[in-house]
Amino acid sequence: MKRLFLFLLAVLGAAAGPAQSAGRQPFADNLAADAALATSAGVPIVILFSASSCHYCEDLRAGVIDGMARQDIFENRAIVRVIETDGLSNLVDFDGGLTSHQAFAARNKVSFTPIVRIFGPRADVLVDDIEGVPNLDFYSYYLDQAIDAARQRLNRSRHASNTAP
Repeated sequence: MKRLFLFLLAVLGAAAGPAQSAGRQPFADNLAADAALATSAGVPIVILFSASSCHYCEDLRAGVIDGMARQDIFENRAIVRVIETDGLSNLVDFDGGLTSHQAFAARNKVSFTPIVRIFGPRADVLVDDIEGVPNLDFYSYYLDQAIDAARQRLNRSRHASNTAP
């Protein structure tokens, strides 16, 4: 019985994905659930495609994205998740299917990092990607503008679907 408990604990711990430190934006684990939340809140899903060996990714995540989160800039505006392009952690895709971070990144044709891509709840890309780190000092501005544009596009499509005959 003790072995079964330890086995289940190990399996559940591995399925939970990488541990998050305080103030860090979480690694994606269930995009279908995030999409449902995004639909009800009317917000986009911001995904940072990162790699474990990418120091630009870590600088971007720690210096900009986590900083914006600590200031509640994403509050009621976007759901933010991280995908490790070289990660094998389990991921529930937008369609509810099981995949990995690495496979999701490959299917989305992410060939370098960092890339920020903003999705709608139906897995549609809402705005152009932010590729690389054009300027770390102004990155929060670029990201803020991209989120605003994505929200406007979501609002237009919600309005159009509500007024369709």
